[in-house]
Amino acid sequence: FDKKAIFVDQAYGKYTPWKRGSGTLSGLSLIGGKMENPFVIFPEGIVWDHDVTPEGVAMQWKSAGPLPLLDRLLSVKPFANAGGFAITEIAGDHGDPAVFGYQGGADIELPGGWGWVFQPAVSYYNFTGIKGRNIAGVTNGPSGNSVVTQGSTSKFASDYNLIGAQGKLSIPAVLGQPVALYVDYTHNEDNRPLSSLDDPNVDDDGAYAAGIQIGKITEKFGSWQVYYFRKRVETDATFGAIADSDFGGGGTNHKGHILGVSMGLNKWASVGLKYLRTDEIEGSQNRFDTFQADLQLKY
Repeated sequence: FDKKAIFVDQAYGKYTPWKRGSGTLSGLSLIGGKMENPFVIFPEGIVWDHDVTPEGVAMQWKSAGPLPLLDRLLSVKPFANAGGFAITEIAGDHGDPAVFGYQGGADIELPGGWGWVFQPAVSYYNFTGIKGRNIAGVTNGPSGNSVVTQGSTSKFASDYNLIGAQGKLSIPAVLGQPVALYVDYTHNEDNRPLSSLDDPNVDDDGAYAAGIQIGKITEKFGSWQVYYFRKRVETDATFGAIADSDFGGGGTNHKGHILGVSMGLNKWASVGLKYLRTDEIEGSQNRFDTFQADLQLKY
């Protein structure tokens, strides 16, 4: 019987100064507000949950055409993304938690006329105002990150300066179906202990995800897609508050498998089933078996 609240998922302005033409800067866009994630994120990624809509400013650029110096050998279309986003605002504080991200990569059409496309990318994310911060002042959700307890207060024990590398290989048809292979690796370069309570010899600052996706959902009834991913996210490999909220119940310190299947019903609807089987890496080593069923409608 309560009134239903309304939340704003996205509210932003986007400016494309040189939209027309094929010049180098024609693919540049400047964005401000609460936006769709401006970085190229692969399925079952490590740093970002797919539902996250960050708030701040961002820049996106993608070459309108292949690089002229290489077009006789390869079709290479580079891209670059950057952004700065507030994580939360703390009253009376001048060092609010935030994240600054930078990403570069390219779409490379491999030779041979097969239509294979390789998309490599490298990313760097610098989280500020996190280390030593009271967890309750930053997030209410699961984080899984290392903490230092001082009395009744728990604080983040590590900083988060993340270097990542991603790769996607798209194959147009294998036995009549498109196939995509994914790999994603992230390492926290600034996992230094906050105090002597932490063990500096514990290696808990890496994460990876790798998988395969077969098929594609189209407007036709019976179109299908299946996928499988293997994923491992160590305790301080990334900032857990914005990581995948489905994998292990959210946060970090999880490893496991993800299996899913989807089917198209028509141009407006599809159904899907997803199973996540995860274990905690350290601590209690709890096991999570998660089943999800989705009906997606668009109009």
